[in-house]
Amino acid sequence: GVCGCCGALRPRYKRLVDNIFPEDPEVGP
Repeated sequence: GVCGCCGALRPRYKRLVDNIFPEDPEVGP
């Protein structure tokens, strides 16, 4: 993911990033 390390520190922020940059492109929205 783009903010993999950031996600570990800020799960809430990761969710927002996950919507924009999902860690697994294969999964997709």
